[in-house]
Amino acid sequence: MKQKIKSSVTINTVIIILFSILFFPKESLASNFSDFQDKIDEIKNDIAENQIISDDNSESKQEQLLEIEQALEDYDPSEYDEREFSKIDSTKEVGERSLQSLSGELILNNGFESGHTSWAEYTYIIDDDVYPSTDIITNNPEISANGDWYALILADYDFTDILESNVFTLPANSTSLNLDYNGAFMKSGTCVTGANAVFVGVYDVTAEEYIETEILNYANLEPSDEQYYNYIFTITPDYLSTRAGHVLEIDFMSLIEDPSCQLGLFLDDVSLTATTMTTTSVYRFYSPSNKSHFFTISATEKNRIIATYPETEWRYEGVAYYVPTTSSGNQPVYRFYSPSNKSHFFTISATEKNRIISTYPETEWRYEGTSYYVPTTSSGNQPVYRFYSPSNKSHFFTISATEKNRIIATYPETEWRYEGIAYYVPTN
Repeated sequence: MKQKIKSSVTINTVIIILFSILFFPKESLASNFSDFQDKIDEIKNDIAENQIISDDNSESKQEQLLEIEQALEDYDPSEYDEREFSKIDSTKEVGERSLQSLSGELILNNGFESGHTSWAEYTYIIDDDVYPSTDIITNNPEISANGDWYALILADYDFTDILESNVFTLPANSTSLNLDYNGAFMKSGTCVTGANAVFVGVYDVTAEEYIETEILNYANLEPSDEQYYNYIFTITPDYLSTRAGHVLEIDFMSLIEDPSCQLGLFLDDVSLTATTMTTTSVYRFYSPSNKSHFFTISATEKNRIIATYPETEWRYEGVAYYVPTTSSGNQPVYRFYSPSNKSHFFTISATEKNRIISTYPETEWRYEGTSYYVPTTSSGNQPVYRFYSPSNKSHFFTISATEKNRIIATYPETEWRYEGIAYYVPTN
């Protein structure tokens, strides 16, 4: 088992939560409440009789879980109340969802219909160690949301179950992870002392840290369910895009501080997909000293300029527009730099590019390669307007028709001459 050292846990995140009821024409989960409690009693009995045996290859998760527990202790319940969610009646029948056919599905055996395959199951005895288990994923078609299999993640003051997915590689240009599952939450006891909750965590195996943890059910505020609900979370940590190619997994678990509280999450049809970014930002700078503009898609270059130069040299003006993230189906924008004029020039014209290279020495215009890519057509896109200043010997580009019209109306052509549409970029 992998050792995980958690360096950060984010509980208060930008999160969109939409709930919609899925009613399943099966036996009410309320009638299976004894199954939930019987399993807790069975595990507690095994603990008391030392029947849970450690695997020699299993390494402790205690440090990881203690840090999550600390985050739970610091949790502000008002954050849970302020989440945007609703429960809306639905007549969707069993079998209408086929999660494993979803494009880009990251979770293997996400309906548990292959039993324990692709999932790792553990029981963590509080202040002791983590032990392998085969009791979390269970076959019972009367209790599952769909099919025959489901998972039941249990916890009380003495232990918590941990359910780990398969590992997967985060797709390039990912901006969010979309978690979708059918779940039914149950609790018993008071569940009022301290904080008591069911979690899901997105763990970065490559970096050995959690990049996100979310409270699925907060027992202090939420009643037990008597049926499954479909939960949809969109997890959008700001730095997800920097982890492209990292190996991740998701973990389900509970933590309890109230000695009389017991929790259970009936879990089925777990889906995880990534939303990938199709455009990237083009950052805009202005140099008051040179009276010229500069554009770049490189966040590294942007940050270096901001950190290196005072605003009298280069002032950051924000995002100018957005361009596609790939070259496929798009055309290059060529970039030149003039050391003598201290200005940049951009063009999509290969003819113009070749003419500049063959006409001017590098002290006048130095070719710097492809800056980014733009669409080949105007359809569904917006124009980037191009200006040239004969007095400053610099070019300016903008998507703002208002800015374009203001420059034309305000400045003579000796100051800023409008040269038409340079290229088109996606409409965002």
